[in-house]
Amino acid sequence: MLKREELLKKFREEEKIEVAKIYDKYIMCDRSGQNTFTDFVSPNIFYKVKQVMDNANYIKFFYSGGIKNTERKIICFATENSVEDILFPITSLKIKYNKKFSKGILHKDVLGSLIGLGIERKKIGDIIISEEGIYVLVENDIVSYVMNNIIYIGKTKIKIEEIEIEKINIKESEEKLYTSTVASKRLDVIISKLFNMSRSVASELIKKEKVFVNWIVVNSNKLEVKEGDMVTVRKYGRCKIERFIGKSKKGKERIEYYKY
Repeated sequence: MLKREELLKKFREEEKIEVAKIYDKYIMCDRSGQNTFTDFVSPNIFYKVKQVMDNANYIKFFYSGGIKNTERKIICFATENSVEDILFPITSLKIKYNKKFSKGILHKDVLGSLIGLGIERKKIGDIIISEEGIYVLVENDIVSYVMNNIIYIGKTKIKIEEIEIEKINIKESEEKLYTSTVASKRLDVIISKLFNMSRSVASELIKKEKVFVNWIVVNSNKLEVKEGDMVTVRKYGRCKIERFIGKSKKGKERIEYYKY
């Protein structure tokens, strides 16, 4: 059985309270034989927990954010053998408003309005702004409260309805795939090239813990970036490494990536 200390040692002091609650759900599942669910877990904590669980193959560990490619996820410690057997306690709400009488609603506006109702951040999953509407993924136990209490977001009057997750209609954003060359796969080299800064600035950002790979803070310049990694530099943006496509004539790594 995974020991509490084994899990907690991977995390910073300020993260340990949340992680301890995740561990408690694991213990509850082990003792009761019943599925247990966490609240929505932030990506920086989720990916560290996943690393530990992936290396502990005796644990049945599943997760979902409601739809594909969400950042915030609920973890399930399960007795079932596949995620298809698990019903996650996630509901999708759709927010609509008259765009003629509004300057627009942003992610921060929606989140601020929900927090303003006294709802804890851990009860709220991803908020997706799309042309078809605004979708908010929340835990089942706050659905009625949200629907009965949110009338305005900022100064904009809204309508809110529950929608089946399978019916969420989000157009794929037109992501542009970039191609470049880098001297190596080292993190500081990748950041310098993809975010258009000097190696010294990239190294300083890593040293100041402003750089994340798959939402986990990294403090080593020498880390080698892999295909599929999401590299985040605070206040600069994100890049997803799509693939390395061989060497250039000058021996440099050719790389394809998306920038957000």
